[in-house]
Amino acid sequence: MGFDYGAVSLSVQGLDDDTSQCAPGDSNPVTVHGYHGCFYDKSWTNGTLHQLILQVPHGWLTMSVDEAHVSAYPDQVLKRIAASATFPRIDRPDTWFDADTALPR
Repeated sequence: MGFDYGAVSLSVQGLDDDTSQCAPGDSNPVTVHGYHGCFYDKSWTNGTLHQLILQVPHGWLTMSVDEAHVSAYPDQVLKRIAASATFPRIDRPDTWFDADTALPR
């Protein structure tokens, strides 16, 4: 699942395991609302992406900002965006959104 808001893109990868998506030594550890992860700079063919990666229930949240927009979306802003996210748990239906909320019309 993913969303692209232009400068910032969000994706949730359903890797339900404890394998860290953060490379030791290549990232800066961070915790947001009890979810552990890191800030990570990923090089790719079109430049560099600055990423916030968090282990959330049943997966990993990755927020990516291209290098042209990093000054507009510093680490503190990415942490605030992540802190506002809600993650339903697969094993707790009481945390699920109803279809009217989850699906656009």
